[in-house]
Amino acid sequence: MIELVKSLLIDYRPWAGLAFAASLPTVLLLRGGRGVRWSERAVRLARLPAAAAVAWLLLLAWGYLAYPGYLDHAEAMVASVAWLLDRGEPLYHALDAPERYTILYGPLLYEAGHAVMALLGPSLWASKLPGALALTATLGAAGLALHRGGRPWRETLAPLGLLAFLLLYFLQYSFWNRPDPAILALSALAAWLALGGEGASRSPAPRALALGLLGGLLLHLKAHAAVYAAPWALFYLLDAGRPLRVVAAGALGAAAGLLLPLLPAGISLPAYLAWLQAAVGHGLSLELLVLDLALGSALLVPLALLAGRAWPVLGWPDRALVLSFGLAVLAVCLVAAKPGSGPHHLMPFLPGALVLGDRLLRRQSPGRAPAALRLRVRTGLLLLVLAFLPAVAVNSVFVLANLGQVTALREARGEIESALARHPGRTLAMGYGGEASYHKTALRPLLVFAGQPYLLDAVAMMDMKKSGLALPDTTLRALSGCRFDLWLIPAGEAPFSKRDFYSGAALFDDALVEAFREAYARVEAGRHFDLWACRR
Repeated sequence: MIELVKSLLIDYRPWAGLAFAASLPTVLLLRGGRGVRWSERAVRLARLPAAAAVAWLLLLAWGYLAYPGYLDHAEAMVASVAWLLDRGEPLYHALDAPERYTILYGPLLYEAGHAVMALLGPSLWASKLPGALALTATLGAAGLALHRGGRPWRETLAPLGLLAFLLLYFLQYSFWNRPDPAILALSALAAWLALGGEGASRSPAPRALALGLLGGLLLHLKAHAAVYAAPWALFYLLDAGRPLRVVAAGALGAAAGLLLPLLPAGISLPAYLAWLQAAVGHGLSLELLVLDLALGSALLVPLALLAGRAWPVLGWPDRALVLSFGLAVLAVCLVAAKPGSGPHHLMPFLPGALVLGDRLLRRQSPGRAPAALRLRVRTGLLLLVLAFLPAVAVNSVFVLANLGQVTALREARGEIESALARHPGRTLAMGYGGEASYHKTALRPLLVFAGQPYLLDAVAMMDMKKSGLALPDTTLRALSGCRFDLWLIPAGEAPFSKRDFYSGAALFDDALVEAFREAYARVEAGRHFDLWACRR
């Protein structure tokens, strides 16, 4: 029953966005009168749930640092590969290299994770710290942008509570160690920078430089991520004046943002581009595109209604912002239709949509029944909360349910640390079993943190299979030649029997399984992991 509810409310939650967008035109029928007084009371009462939403989101994000594992399998890959930078090993290995761990995230993600772990020491909690910091920065930047747009500080809590509520809809996507929290934070910063306030036109270059830098850095998180900041950069170009100076400063900042993440050792731009080219073969999913557009409608419809009312008094910078924001949302809907992606790619638009919506509210045409307008906006926000509340609740329950795995994960960690202590000087890797134990293999960064090499990552291999990349002979030779002395395989499970999330077929080729079984034998049985040793 729980799985059915999860499927309806989480796996297909974008339909909540479509339901909200479809219900919005009904608020246009509302007039002023007694409903306005009730809505005023509701606004005052909303401060408490707004504060609760912000507090709950931050509690989950920072509390996640203490969780002895990861909520998503790709987080273990990010942490492992980030620490490989400490040894100068490549982020993007050759297509035919024996290692199979490269995935299509930009280098900045790994560099940020490595910087934190280099400062605090490599650990699971340190690998998750950038996500919590990014989420906190998002809320801070959104508050600054709202204030810069004209909202008094005392009135920023309610919209920030709404932002936190919508981020709870995405939940772990907003604070895990994958690129999304950083993209979210930089997108919020772009909105704050673009709303330069008084004096921006007198000295536009510093903000233009910063906006360009953000755009370049975003490209090094995900290849499309500059799209999130592009509408705000266009707005600033048209609003700040002195376009030549703005363009020159923005170009300089973008060049710095593009070049700086490529400087550390272990990062090869040609190799990165080769992997991006290989991903072209992923294609697009019509089902995902429909879900993306369903959720995207929750962003576009309310902004379109507000912009339509304010259009006569909007200047060209604001009109360009509205139009380019809509085009950016549609473009990301298309990008997010790639298999393995999805509607969560729309999450970084949330701070900008909130700031833009607030800006449009403050620029409504005069003489348009402001009391009735306030009632309609507040009713629309109520519909938004009602539409998304079930998925938000189930998301929180889903995350809390993972706390039940804490004891088992700590025991599994103990077995890994024991194996490292009992076999000093020997190479040790983590392999995979089937589906039931897959979450335990998220502890594999512990081996990389201990200085062990990294050969096979299931997440990366799923991506490679989707790209049509065949398993190279060099990988099979690494197994048959016992490149690793020992392997940890989930207890009692057939080695490398995991299935591919994309196709449902076997993830690991028969040749790989055969090479492993011929070269290794199980020598110890544990509660969580069995130890396999080279037969030689």
